[in-house]
This record gives sequence, structure tokens and C-alpha cells, in this order.
Amino acid sequence: MNSTSIYILVALHPIITLTNMPNTAMEATELLKEIQKHDSQQAFRSLYDMYYDRFFRIAFYYLQRDEWAQEVILDVFTTLWNHRKSQLIPDDFNKYSYICLLYTSPSPRD
Repeated sequence: MNSTSIYILVALHPIITLTNMPNTAMEATELLKEIQKHDSQQAFRSLYDMYYDRFFRIAFYYLQRDEWAQEVILDVFTTLWNHRKSQLIPDDFNKYSYICLLYTSPSPRD
């Protein structure tokens, strides 16, 4: 395997691309604060737009079905909105969201 292949593998791996994004995590924390304090639908939409593609890659990686991946993402964001007032804002939204996706994802056997 040459260095180009390794780079492509790392760039496409959903866990690596999600957890190594500190600027996005800081932006996410600010958006979560705005959502929590002001019920900001605009901040929620920005968070959704920022994370949808990454969430989809992770969910699809594990589920291998577009419909299931989209449903999982919808569940995660619906839960996030419904619990916006009571939920603690995580220190690292990237890791937190990855865990949410894993726990929300149905088993491939389902």
C-alpha cells in the first residue's frame, strides 16, 4: 500500500474524519449554547448542516443502507432538539455525537 492509498483510507474513514476536527467542535459548542439558551432554530440548522455529511458517512459505514443511515441521523437530531434545555453541553461534540450515532444505530441484524 503506497502513501496515497493510506491517505485516502484515512480521509475516508468516518471515525478519523469526525474526531480530528477541533475548530468544528468549538463551533458546535457555541451553536449548542445558542440552541440551549435561545431556542435558536438558525443555530440548530447550522449545526445540522455542519454535521450531516459526517454523520451520514458514519451511519452508512456501519449500516450499509441509505435509508437506515438517514433515519439514525434524524433520530439523533430530533433527540438533540427535544432535549436542548436539559442536556449538558459536551466538552467534545465530535466524540459525543459519534457515541450518539453508535447507540442510535440499529444492529445490522435488525
